[in-house]
Order: sequence, then C-alpha cells, then structure tokens
Amino acid sequence: MELLERDTYLRALDEYVASAADGHGRLVLLSGDAGIGKTSLVDTFRDRHADATWLWGACDASFTPRPLGPLFEIATSVGGELAALARESVERNELFAASVRALDRPDRRAVVMVVEDLHWADEATLDWLSYVARRVGRTRALVIVTYRQSEAARDAVLAGVVGGVASHGSTRRMVLPPLSAEATTRLAVEGGLDPERVFSVSGGNPFYVRELLADPDREVPTSVADVVRARVARHSPAAQRLLAAAAVLSRPATAHLIASVAGVPVADIDECVAHGALVEGDGRYAFDHELTRRAVERSLPAHQALELHRTAYALLSRDGVGDADHAALAHHAQHADDPRATFDHACAAAREARRFHSTREGAAHLERALEAADRIGVDDQVRADLLDELSVLYGLNDSWEDALATNTQVLRIRRRADDAAALCNSMRHRVQCLWRLCQPRAAAIAAAELLALTEATPGTSERAWALAYHGFVADDPLDERIAELDDAVRLATELGNAEVVAHAMQTRGFLREAQGKDGLPEVERALRIARGSRADAQAGRAFANLYELAVIRLRLDEYEWAWAEGVRWCEEHELRTWGLCLDASRAQVLLRRGQVGEAVLLAGRLLAQPASEMNRHHLRLPYVTGRVRRGSPGIRAELASAREQARASGDPEWLLPILTAVCELAWLTEDDIDVDDELRRAFAATAGSHPWQRAELAVALRRLGEDVRRPEEPPSPYAEELRGDHRAAARAWRDRGCPYEAAMALASSGEPAAIEEAVAVFQRLGTEPAAEKARRLLRASGARTARGPRRTTKAHPAGLTAREAEVLDHLVDGLTNAEIADRLVLSTRTVDHHVSAVLAKLGVTNRADAVRRAAELAPST
Repeated sequence: MELLERDTYLRALDEYVASAADGHGRLVLLSGDAGIGKTSLVDTFRDRHADATWLWGACDASFTPRPLGPLFEIATSVGGELAALARESVERNELFAASVRALDRPDRRAVVMVVEDLHWADEATLDWLSYVARRVGRTRALVIVTYRQSEAARDAVLAGVVGGVASHGSTRRMVLPPLSAEATTRLAVEGGLDPERVFSVSGGNPFYVRELLADPDREVPTSVADVVRARVARHSPAAQRLLAAAAVLSRPATAHLIASVAGVPVADIDECVAHGALVEGDGRYAFDHELTRRAVERSLPAHQALELHRTAYALLSRDGVGDADHAALAHHAQHADDPRATFDHACAAAREARRFHSTREGAAHLERALEAADRIGVDDQVRADLLDELSVLYGLNDSWEDALATNTQVLRIRRRADDAAALCNSMRHRVQCLWRLCQPRAAAIAAAELLALTEATPGTSERAWALAYHGFVADDPLDERIAELDDAVRLATELGNAEVVAHAMQTRGFLREAQGKDGLPEVERALRIARGSRADAQAGRAFANLYELAVIRLRLDEYEWAWAEGVRWCEEHELRTWGLCLDASRAQVLLRRGQVGEAVLLAGRLLAQPASEMNRHHLRLPYVTGRVRRGSPGIRAELASAREQARASGDPEWLLPILTAVCELAWLTEDDIDVDDELRRAFAATAGSHPWQRAELAVALRRLGEDVRRPEEPPSPYAEELRGDHRAAARAWRDRGCPYEAAMALASSGEPAAIEEAVAVFQRLGTEPAAEKARRLLRASGARTARGPRRTTKAHPAGLTAREAEVLDHLVDGLTNAEIADRLVLSTRTVDHHVSAVLAKLGVTNRADAVRRAAELAPST
C-alpha cells in the first residue's frame, strides 16, 4: 500500500540522519497508535538511506520479556566487543557503554539504530535507552525508538522515561496521526470499496485500511480481526500451520524453527511470504504486524495452541537449538501446561531480571513461579522465600500495598516454621511496608515485635536491624530513638554489616534534624557507606533523604549534585520508590526557585500516576502550594483534603508545610476561615522539633496578624522576618535563590518601596494572586498602585501572554518544542519554559490536554 501523508516525517528524518553524519547525533521518539504505520515509515526511510549502517532491535510483546532483549538482539548483529560482553555476566553499565561505542563507526558513516515497540520494554531496556539518550548527541548515530503513545499514558515508568528522554537537546519527537478522510477515500476507491464504510471501520488507521483492501471482494466486516482470519484461511493447510507456529513463537525465528514447531516442510514458508503474512529479515521470519500475529494466535483452538507450545518448548529447551531465554521458556512451558518447567524457568528468569535491575519483570516472573508452585506443591520454605523476594520487588517499585499483602502471606508461613532469622527478615520488611503506607502506629507495633524477637540473639545482624527499625518508627522520645540507633550502628559495625550501618545512620541524621541539629553530614556519610558496600537500595534511600534535607535547609545549589546523581542511581537500579521521593523534592526546589508552573506540572504529572501514600504526601506539598500561588480554581477544597490526609499521617513533616499553605492562601485572599484552633494547636504541639517547618509556619501566621510565640533560635531567613527585619529576610531569600519568598518578605514589610519591588517580582514569576495582594497593600499604604498585567494577558481567557498564546497555537498545530523554536526564532530552552507556563495556566499536565483545552477556549479567544 502506498505510503501516504508521511512526506513531512520522512524529510525530518532525512535532516536528522544528515545531522548525525556530521557528528550531531539524534534520538527520535516515534509514537502513534497500533497500526498507524511506524514500522512502515522506518522501512521507507531505510530504503532512502541504504548506505547507512542499520542496527535493529525490538521489544517482546506476548510474554514478560528477557531484560535488555533489544540490546542483545543488536549485539548479535554487531558482533565484536558488544557481542562478547553480551555473552558474559558483566555489569549492565559496561554493556551500555559498549553499545554507545558501537554507534560510532571508524569510517565515519552514519549509524541508524532502531528500537521498536518500547511500550513492551522491560525496565533494564528503558534504563539503557535513558543512558543512550544522554550520550547520543556526541555520536554519529540516529536512534529511532517507536512506541504506542496510549501505552505510555497508562504506564507510569514508561511515561517517566519518555519524559526524561524527551528533555534532552538531542531528542526529537514525532507523533504519527491517522490518515485523513481524503487519503482513506483515495485508497478505498482504488480498491473498489465503499470509502465511507472503510473510513468508518478503519478510522484512517493504515494497517486496518490495508487489511480491508487485501480482501476487496468481501463485504467490509465490522472487525478487522475477521479480515485477518479470512486472509489466513485462504492459505494452504501447511501454510496455515506455519502461521500458527509463528504466532505461538511470537518473536522472529528461523524458517527451520517455525517449520519444526509446525511439523511441515520448511519450503512451505515461501507461500506465507508470497502472500505477505510473514516477512523476512536477517534470516528470520515474523508477522508483518503484531496485530496480525495476535489475531492468528487468538483464533487458534485451545488444543492446537497447547500442542504447538509443547513442541516449541521441547525444541527451544534442547542444547544448541534456538536462542530462547528463560523468560521465553517459562512462557511456553506455562502454555504447554507444564508447571514444573514453568516454575524452574520462571525462577531463573526472575534471577536474571534482578541481575539487570528489572524489578517489574522480576516480579512478573515470580508471580508466574508462585502460580506454578501451587500446582507442583513446593515446600513452605521455598514458597516463603519466593514471596519474600516478591514483596521486596513490589516495594522497590513503590507498590507497597501489594508488598504488604504479599508480606502477610509470608508471615503466616514464617510463624509456623522454626527459622527465627527468616521471620525477623520478613518482619523487618513489614515495618517498612506499614511505614511507607502511612500506618505509623501499626509500623511501631511491628517494630516492637521485631525487637522482642531478637532479645535472645543480642550479637546478631537481626538484632542490629531490629534496633535500627525500632529507632526508625517507634513513638518514643527522640533521644531514646537516637540511642537505639547508636546501638544499631555500633553492633552493625562490629559485625561488618554496612547495609545496617547505612540505614541506621541516615535515620539518625533525620532524627537529629528534627531536634534542630544539622543531619546532612550523617546522611551524606551513610550514602558513601551504602555506595561503597553495593547496598543499592540503601544508597537510593540515602540520596532521597539527603536531597530532602538539603531542600528543607534551603541548601539548594550546594546539593544539586545529590539530585543529579540520585536520579541516575535510581534509574539505573530501578528504585522507583526513592526516585519518586527525589522527584517530589525536585518539585519543591522548582517552587523555591520561582518556577511555579514547572513545579505544579511535575508534581501533578506524578500524582496522576500510581504511587504509595508516603510519596503522595511528599508530592502534594509542592502541588497544592504551587496551585495556591497560581490562584487555581478549587484550591481551597484541595488544601482541605491535603490537610486531612497529612493530619491522618501523624507526621509533622507533612502537616506543617500544608498548614503553611493554608495560611498563605488566607493571606492572599484575606479570608482566614481555615486558620482555626486546630491549626494553632498543631503549631504549638510541635514546639522543640522540626525547626525549619515550624519557623516557616510561624512566619505565615505572623503575616496574618496571629500572636504566635517566636520559635527558639529560628533559622535564617525566617529569623530575620520574625524579628521584623523584612529587607534582611528578602536578601537572605535571594541569596538562597528563592525569589517568591523574597518578594513575600518585602510585601509584608509595610514599606511602599519594598512592596513595589515585590509586585514586580510577583508579576515576573506569573504569581498574580500575590501581585494583586501586594497592590492592595500598596493602596492601603497610600502609595500609587503598581501597574497590573498587560492588557493582552488579561484579554486571554486563560491569562496567557501574547507569546504564550502564540506558543499554544503551535502546540495545536502539532509542532515539537524544537520546531516552535525555529518558527518563532527562539531558543528551545525558552520555548520549553513557555510550554510549561502554558500548561500550568491551562491547568493541564500534557500537550494533548492543552490542545483540547484550547479548543474549549476557542469561541472566546
């Protein structure tokens, strides 16, 4: 079928490969619906640039994939160093580095690397893509990654990786739309079909259109799957058998393997190729489209599918036959109704996934293994060990409810067994699950039980862990908890258990911070110990804790490295729990730096994804505070909900900042109805602890005219404002890179000149509620009111400036940020800021929603 309405995309790819050949590599994110023509576009592009070196890898669709499947596939075709490393058990970063080196040829020709179907990728493959994206700009390579946008929207991990990759200057995005009604009509008329009916059934999807045109003599059916099945039915019995075998194998395979599974002569594969059902590439055969494969697979009778899976498993499990891995063998064994083989291969696949830090895939393999274990009757000890490992993987992926439910199953088994060390290990994980789910009382009870369990074994690692966790969550005075942590550090040091040392030390640093002492040095030391001892999860936790403390203490620039290194660490080791913690702190940093729209956008995007309650508390702080500063509709109700959730958590670290936001809204709106006795009691109840959060709340209350007791030795810049030196407070805030807070201090001074300065800052930051409040203060002082927003800003129903409205028009046209920058003669970074501001003012979190919102506003613009 002719490739229609894709010239623009081909020309863009031509430019990108030319740029790559000049030493400025590019990575293209090519997205669109299933069947939209992503592969067809890349195939046509390959025909136009046959002189380039082409590398090809694809993610598996039908079963939980082997980690780094596309990279191993590419390594096989490249050979040399990359292939050698792929065959060895090397650290994955060494493999990643070799893959980047393979992108630069000695003859200086361009290399085009294609990774298809990223929506089916395992986490290690996503990490590899992130690694490549950060470095491709310095190579002579064009990397094209295809994926389904709809899948990315539903998959939090994939969405996060795509968003991160898209932020690199060398990345370009392409979204393929369906064919227009005109193009579909043209193809339908040429094929002798009813254009209206074809467009109605296909929606302009090129794959569906092609399938309909492949059977022009048949009445157009309501299901394209019917068309696929009808086309297969016209093949000979031998060819149908081959197609069934290829569908069951699910990935490209040699003609010999497909024929062996099918039990027919290999020569019959020519018929499948001649009719276009199978295509050949590098000596392997696969379906022309995954939708075709699935239609064939789903049409197979149960008995035939069972037979084919049994044959596939038998052939692939033989020594030297095929290139299947444990993930594929587990898949075939499961569908061949062989629970023993399923269990063995699923356990092996889980081990391999853990080695490459693919936590989601590891969990999926363990789930399959446990299902098979029920059928083969493994003993309780084996089952408990698998459940323990699964619970840990759920936790690393921030799925703490699943982790707790699994841990509950483990404990039922552990309590019946005579293995105190294993029981302690499972109880320790239970404490962590309960704490991450914001159940502090239950966590404290579990920690007390854990401590009691280890009283009889005082010199063991189990005792050290029990002390560390009890000090972590117990509802005891801070001094007593710190003393327990001291004991944990001392015992773990004697035992040489660096992981316990790192855990206890960073907890101790946080508790000392709550006492008003500087906990950063201790958490930083814990980080060094964790990294040096390869305690990957503890290092991720330490990065998150370190950056969070740095943000609380307003040492933003000094600890920027903790953000950059921590994000890389959590990505490389698949520590989503701690990665989200870092993201939440990052949103708070953006808020402090006056990038309110960006802070709301980041926190809102993450809150829309699945996350544990602890991480949701953290994300709500910048989200609701930013929306207060934006004057977002419905913010009072949002604040009330966030306040209740923070109060229920029982943690002042979450409650005090929310109460500060409540006071800020009251100051901005001059409506203090929510500043009630409960708020005042919460402030008073935290006396002597959490000095930074209390000082900020004290300042917010003082601005409202509340007669609050000044905290003892409040930190700067809060100390300056509490003693009435607003100019000094503003200077201190500016020194820390916090313009909004500096302007708030000036606006509260009562001095007309200072208030005028504040108005200018608020206007520049786009925080109109604060600007309007400052104007009211200025009028009350008798001074001339500062000028409000420009007329063009007021005229737009969403408050967009003229430039922002222009950027929105280009978003509606489907232009990328780079293309908008070219059109408006701006830098890409400037356009990035404009796009973030537009999204924030429209109250949306992505470009698609911005386009829909623009359509809603169109009648009044």
